[in-house]
Amino acid sequence: MLRISYRLHFSYDYMTTWLSSSGWLPLLSGIMAFLVMCWSIRLCPFTKVEESFYIQAAHDFLYTTFDGSWDHIEFPGVVPRSFAGPAVLSTLVAPAVYFYEYWLGGCSENTCPFQTKAHAQYLVRMTQAVVFLACNRFYARALWKYTTESPTRTLFIYELLSYSSFHIIFYGGRLLSNTFSLSGCLVGYGLWLRGQKRKALFLLGLTAAILRMDTLLVLAVFFSPKVFWVSKKTRLFLLTELFLIIAVVSSFDGYVWRANTLVIAELESMKYNVFEGKATLWGTLPFYWYFAIALPKIFTAKLPLMAYAFFKEPCFRKNTIRAIVFVILYSFLPHKELRFIFPVIPIFHAHIALAISKYANQRNKRVSFLCAFIILISVFHTVTAHIISSNNYPGGEFMTNFVLKSELSPNQEPRLIHYNCPRLKVLLDVYPCMTGITRFLELRQPNDIVFVKRRECQSIAEAVRAFLPNRFTHLLIETPTLPASSEMVFEDQKFQFDQAFECFDHVDWRKIRAVNRPVAALYGNSL
Repeated sequence: MLRISYRLHFSYDYMTTWLSSSGWLPLLSGIMAFLVMCWSIRLCPFTKVEESFYIQAAHDFLYTTFDGSWDHIEFPGVVPRSFAGPAVLSTLVAPAVYFYEYWLGGCSENTCPFQTKAHAQYLVRMTQAVVFLACNRFYARALWKYTTESPTRTLFIYELLSYSSFHIIFYGGRLLSNTFSLSGCLVGYGLWLRGQKRKALFLLGLTAAILRMDTLLVLAVFFSPKVFWVSKKTRLFLLTELFLIIAVVSSFDGYVWRANTLVIAELESMKYNVFEGKATLWGTLPFYWYFAIALPKIFTAKLPLMAYAFFKEPCFRKNTIRAIVFVILYSFLPHKELRFIFPVIPIFHAHIALAISKYANQRNKRVSFLCAFIILISVFHTVTAHIISSNNYPGGEFMTNFVLKSELSPNQEPRLIHYNCPRLKVLLDVYPCMTGITRFLELRQPNDIVFVKRRECQSIAEAVRAFLPNRFTHLLIETPTLPASSEMVFEDQKFQFDQAFECFDHVDWRKIRAVNRPVAALYGNSL
């Protein structure tokens, strides 16, 4: 047994030393990260309401002319958002979409074999994931200044910690202002660690002004004492640069919003949510929520490693303390969401990676195997959480099933139910629209299926009445339980129950399985 153990330890040391010295470790880490992101996007391809503006804007930039019906004009939301993020992302992904459709798919100006644009949604999200991976790698390489013995091993451990974390993988490929802001913060952290302070301050200021105003809190906590080290001339130059770029972006946003003035989206959002206190309309949580619920949910089994790194690795401790201060300050806001504290996750992961790398270099096998065991637990949690989360998109599930089953051919009637109707007209309730329905999933020929979204101020009956003299062929409505009857009647129109859509409810620990509950029902017009 001792001989086998010695051989295992020798093989492990030899393999890691060879990978670190040969430069293969960063390459393997990058490939692993990309494959994990692709797996996450494939398993959970749909979007939630928080991503609605950006994913719909990306669709409109790719497929809709400016004179067309843009989603944000019909459904503007309570505050305007900036188009800078989706505009840049759409520019990056446009060549891939064009290549996929016109070179591989055989599309032309008049015909296209793709019934929907779902492939473009995948490409948009994968492009966002690649941007995030690149920003995270940039930050990981900047950590090399804190380690001299095996910088590539530190990079590998950091990325292993990051991509075994459910929230990093799950949100890394999603079009959220928090994800855009996190990418900007990662590059800003990396620039600062490399000594490029002017570029770091400029980028973080730009991120705060355009993507997320709460990045100002990152600047205040991590960099405010150091801003005064910058010369007065440099500060003036930075402010001038920021002012000019904000003016350009605000003019662009005003143009896309079809407004007659500049639109400073983040200022409007800050005014509405913070100064007017309207964020509390989406719920409030106690002061301790981030520490008692959010951080344990993010780091799961890695919490012991956080404590271990804090006490054993002093070189990065100041940054970790600043991250804790950031969370404390954010805790004073009554409305709390887990994604609000994304900017500090890389700080904690970096501290853990530096501590593990240091003690792995000291041949501390117990620490190495304990870390490996904890990471395996994190991987198990990530896989389980992804499988459960994949059931939380009844709107997206409906769109894929409905559109695929109702494809039209020149001499064929719709195949979903027995309707002799040239077009399908579907009323979409509010909740299904918040759980995966996007314009990417609609048919390319909008005359084949017409989707009408119900507004929150309307009831189902009012929405049906407002559509008259036209008649809906289908209703997709929210329902907390299975329908009590198999039919519904609105305005002399009888709708037969056809299908229920479910989402995750709870875990049955006795049988160790996930239990779903019905949240939406599809009805077909029988008249």
